[in-house]
Amino acid sequence: MSESGRRGSAGGDAGYTELLGKRRVAKYHPVLEALGELDTATSALGLAKRAAREGRTRRLVHQMQQDLYDVMSELAFPPDHAQGVRITEEHVA
Repeated sequence: MSESGRRGSAGGDAGYTELLGKRRVAKYHPVLEALGELDTATSALGLAKRAAREGRTRRLVHQMQQDLYDVMSELAFPPDHAQGVRITEEHVA
């Protein structure tokens, strides 16, 4: 860690960030905005789950969070990654 207590590289990142599978994308790439929006949605669902009074509601919200985590994973991996598609048309119907 540097003297200021911050972490980082000495050379900077040149405006790019690394996703899963060592894929580097520009910080303005749409996938990063999508990941941020999905992260916000999962956080909101977490609040909803915490506030839910019925177990069935908590379970449904939890499943929605899990589905969004799967979407985030698929977005973060390179398109040619052999992980396989976990989100199907049934999820978005």
